Amino acid sequence: MAHRPAWLRVRFGGGGGAREETGLKILAFEVAAAMSRLVSLYCSLSDVEDRRLRVDALLAEGVARVTSTDQSLLLWLACGEVVADLDCAAGSATRFGTRCCAARRSCTIFDRV
Repeated sequence: MAHRPAWLRVRFGGGGGAREETGLKILAFEVAAAMSRLVSLYCSLSDVEDRRLRVDALLAEGVARVTSTDQSLLLWLACGEVVADLDCAAGSATRFGTRCCAARRSCTIFDRV
């Protein structure tokens, strides 16, 4: 087992057991997955993606046959998906805040979004 730097021992405790390291690795994986989802959500909010959604996706014949031809309904559904993704991201931030820095109130208020 590799020696931990002093700042890691101070921040995450001095025990250094295998269980503690496993928990840290799992948390790092969860944070990386959440960051990837947030970057994808951020990129989907660009003007280019909005234009692509309005011109290509919503006007496609397959979309009209499967769902609806009502543009306002389809945009409402797309916005609902974005809001659901944002809600999921806020839930992840709340869980990470609770697990990492529960003493700080600013880390645990994302559940109010």
